[in-house]
Amino acid sequence: MNTTEQSNQSEQEKLYDEQIAPKLFELATKCKELGMSFVGVVEYEKDDRGKTAFLKEDCGLAMVMINHCAETGTSIDAYVLDMIKYFKANNIDTNGSIVLNFLKRENKI
Repeated sequence: MNTTEQSNQSEQEKLYDEQIAPKLFELATKCKELGMSFVGVVEYEKDDRGKTAFLKEDCGLAMVMINHCAETGTSIDAYVLDMIKYFKANNIDTNGSIVLNFLKRENKI
């Protein structure tokens, strides 16, 4: 991070970067060593978040969804559309989803 970016940081973001993020990284590293997936998200100010994640290749769908939610924030459109791509790319059956079946029926996906 350059000096200009540092001066634009809020006090809460600085605290997150200096005190919280390194500990999350340690936890993520330990989880990786133990063969576990990890997603840690901290909202240090309203609508400003930091995330540390490690997902195993064969992690469960819930972890993928949690991680993706942390990435897309409040954009439900980005979340749903990107998850649809993930489902298709990984041949995940979504026939049990009321919402996705509705979108299919309406030719939206």
